[in-house]
Amino acid sequence: MRITLLVLLLITPAELYGGVSEKNKLPEDSVQRIERILDERSTSLDFFKTTTILADASTVSVYSELNYVEPRSWQKKPFIMDGIFNTPVPVGGKWCHIPHHGIYFAMQLHPDITVRILQNDPAKGDSSSPVRTPSFMPGISFFVTSDWFWNRPENKAKHYFAFKIFHNSNGQDGTHFMPDGYWNRYNGDFSDFVIYEFIYGGIKNGQVKNDDKQKALIGNSIRTAATYSYYWNGSFQLSPKSSLVPDMTNYHLYGQYRTTGEIGFIWAPYYQDYVLSRDKKTKTPVNRPVRKEIFRVYANFTYIWDYDLNTGSIYDLSRAKIYDITKRLNATVTFSARIPGVSFAGLFLQAGYYGSDPYNVYFEESMLFLRAGLSMGFFSFDLNPDKQKASVKPEF
Repeated sequence: MRITLLVLLLITPAELYGGVSEKNKLPEDSVQRIERILDERSTSLDFFKTTTILADASTVSVYSELNYVEPRSWQKKPFIMDGIFNTPVPVGGKWCHIPHHGIYFAMQLHPDITVRILQNDPAKGDSSSPVRTPSFMPGISFFVTSDWFWNRPENKAKHYFAFKIFHNSNGQDGTHFMPDGYWNRYNGDFSDFVIYEFIYGGIKNGQVKNDDKQKALIGNSIRTAATYSYYWNGSFQLSPKSSLVPDMTNYHLYGQYRTTGEIGFIWAPYYQDYVLSRDKKTKTPVNRPVRKEIFRVYANFTYIWDYDLNTGSIYDLSRAKIYDITKRLNATVTFSARIPGVSFAGLFLQAGYYGSDPYNVYFEESMLFLRAGLSMGFFSFDLNPDKQKASVKPEF
């Protein structure tokens, strides 16, 4: 009994009713340290999510591609399927940073494959519907940023740097050249063993002012913020001479030095789910607002800078001038709209021109094309918003 009374006397009133005594409070430096750690974890997670969302979507077109090929004698029937499967496997999260230094990391694994299924075309030597020389392009990318580049004011852009290393081959072992002196497009061996890419990129978020939210309804949700993002990146690619098939470098047929660029726009407002009252007058919010991507549009280009790039048959080679965009420039513009209610799939429309077709052994071919079909990627969309209590006060 005496021990119980002694314990009660030692407990202050604040502690007795759930408070914290002055001697048990965390020192100010400990509170700041915890806040700094939480901020670093939050920034690291934001960096990981952003680099994931900015990755280009995979695209698959089926009986929907129109193309015009040069040289004209190489023109084939429209593809049964043209699939560019380049959605990465993202690795990262809130732990991927250097504590107390404001340095953040992310990584992406690239099991990239490009496949074209051709129609029967006996005039071109095809007697079935083959997958002609698929491109295998596995690789890995490392992303890095810092507080100075990423934790910027809301009206400022965020920046990052990346390094990518990847491979490109087609798994064929046929002879390199056809009798006419052009590269063997039927089963020719193609290999760019290692490609180094040095990347800079950025993103800037914004919001439309004076947005009419009452007209922005999607199903049982209402738009709470009309937000969007601009993003861009540029890179330099290097294919060392030692990594290429010797005949490609001996005749200077393939570009070793390339620059690439991309600029894009994502329309992804925040939406609040609601329950409509029986009298149809009151909308009661039931989840936290989440960002839902509606569409994105982006443009890509690649330019070959080798001064001694040759075109044509090895029996009649001609030098492609440094400003000859018909042979050195690849450019595409893509519009992709996410399918409502789905986080990973959308529909796309793409138009472009390849001065040098990137589909391995077709690098001597130029092509103007239009594609449409299914897009797949990490769109900005939250499937599981946090649930709120049903008794929440109506806000709309």
